[in-house]
Amino acid sequence: QGATCTPVSPLPEGMLTLQATISDKAGNVSSPVEVSFTVDATAPTISVASPSDGLLTNHPAQTLTGSVSEHATLALNGAPVVLAEDNTFAAPVTLQEGANLFTLEASDCAGNRGTTLLHLTLDTVPPAPPLAEKLSVSTPAGGSVTVTGATGCAEPLATAVIANARTGGSVEVP
Repeated sequence: QGATCTPVSPLPEGMLTLQATISDKAGNVSSPVEVSFTVDATAPTISVASPSDGLLTNHPAQTLTGSVSEHATLALNGAPVVLAEDNTFAAPVTLQEGANLFTLEASDCAGNRGTTLLHLTLDTVPPAPPLAEKLSVSTPAGGSVTVTGATGCAEPLATAVIANARTGGSVEVP
């Protein structure tokens, strides 16, 4: 017949040694036996060095670099990634046009899993030219003019460059 012993509180992290003895009904006690093991309930953490989460780029070729906090296996969207001896990684990826989501998952020897999500956006489509009918130019005064664009004259978050075709001078407006 077997015996079970359940701790009343969780065991602490790290190396533990437990000692067991058996006693019979007559009060005889066996010699102790020691069992050593490691308790690991902490998931590995994944740190991404580059690119940064939320990157907006027009370059489809990227390399995800970073590190894992402990010896583990690492997967990128389910595919294995090689970890160097110092637990760093460099995983080349090719972005698709639009939003790209990458899931990095590390699993340690105890089966603990840590996950990090990385959101990258590829935008290789140039913005449409500004709508001339939504632009207005003030009357020249003191050698300068004011150019105003109405709502909808350019794509949101675009940078406008106003250039003087005669002199080649330009001004960039965020």
